Amino acid sequence: MRNHEIVVMPEGWLSRGEAVVHGDGRQLAIFGGIPGERARVRITSERAREVRGRFIGPAGDKHAWRVMPPCEKWASCGRCRLMHVAPEGQRAMRAQLWKEAFGELQVTPREVGDAGAADALYALTLLAGRSDEGRARLGMAGALGGIIPVPACPVTTPELRMFMTAAAHHMLEQGLRPFDGRGGNFRGIVVREALSTGEAIATLVFAKPVPFSRPYAESLGQARAALVGVCAHWNDEPHGDMVDASLAITPVLGRPIFEDHFGALRFRLGGLDPWYDTVAAREADLAVPELLGVTSGDAVVDIGCGAGARTLALVKVSGWGVGLDTRAGVLERARDNASLNNVPAEFVAGEALSEALATVASRLEGRRPLVVVDTGTKGLDKDLGAALAALAPRRVLVLGSNPRALARDAKAWVGEGYRLGSVTCHDVDPHTPFSRGAALLESNDTSAPTLRAPRRTIVR
Repeated sequence: MRNHEIVVMPEGWLSRGEAVVHGDGRQLAIFGGIPGERARVRITSERAREVRGRFIGPAGDKHAWRVMPPCEKWASCGRCRLMHVAPEGQRAMRAQLWKEAFGELQVTPREVGDAGAADALYALTLLAGRSDEGRARLGMAGALGGIIPVPACPVTTPELRMFMTAAAHHMLEQGLRPFDGRGGNFRGIVVREALSTGEAIATLVFAKPVPFSRPYAESLGQARAALVGVCAHWNDEPHGDMVDASLAITPVLGRPIFEDHFGALRFRLGGLDPWYDTVAAREADLAVPELLGVTSGDAVVDIGCGAGARTLALVKVSGWGVGLDTRAGVLERARDNASLNNVPAEFVAGEALSEALATVASRLEGRRPLVVVDTGTKGLDKDLGAALAALAPRRVLVLGSNPRALARDAKAWVGEGYRLGSVTCHDVDPHTPFSRGAALLESNDTSAPTLRAPRRTIVR
């Protein structure tokens, strides 16, 4: 049935951004489809419970939301799954996913902000590979495999577009060979531009240390004035992510950090530190202290804190708080930035977030903390949820990008004596179905804390 062409009428959206037709025992997921638009579809793959296909053209009137994607590579790249949909259609699609997820709880999520087509990506991961003809190339991972060069990518900043062109040119000029089992060593580049300062830093990824990393770095530095530093990262593990955060980063050219701002806070960060890819994502976290209702004297706990921007914003209001994460190296950077901003935040690492929380649990007893927990796409871990509930927090703000997982977590807290106060969703990623949701849970127990938050007089 693969490559067979059919005509169907999609009836809804999948959370991945495809239109869907439900059948007996399995579904048809259509890349490029729009619900309500009769479409010609080419089948690309079949599995036991799902068939996948690609939109070829309308089999009737074109949907009012259908637009010409501004990128000719959008279908082969596949990152911007909603680029064929007008901005109002993208907003409606995301709102529908959140409304359906929270329908049982009788709460309608409120949309805040709109990434749409206006926001841009400030970070890119470029992979080195080969074309079908065997020529070296640098680009993004393709939706159907391979490496897709997208030098005119419209969702990145102008600086990153120019960097992509320069990086590919100098890669070919210097004869860097992709790490593909044929003796090559070059794996790709992670490049990040600061949202506020315009500074950029690039991390070259090689399988093993090589002398030609510096000439390549010098070529990039001469080509792009905004590039304040180039580092190298060695990772010869053939499976998994190209970047391994547990491995060292070696400065090659310029300085190994860039500076950016989070509201009034200053941050110094490395090129591989977790940071905001869009302005909308940063705005979503800047709203957290107000959403959580933080006031002076509150004890706050930020779980899954990353580089600590959200933690510092919370603690700047409350006077004390702790950020928890599983990445010890990232928390070292968070401590440095707490000191830089003179904010009395603490940071604790653990192999699991529940382990990190156990380290500080005794200090939180009787203080009824305000908690932020970032659950990502998977939802709240059961052990972590139980440990959090034992602290009897007054309010919990659960963050996540999976509507159904976040609704499931909210329902579990309601069953533990909490009420769902509000749900907001921020559009943080242009032309994708992904939003960042925030569900505020408030305890039915209104008793005040018996102890105030601890105080730190020295920021370490």
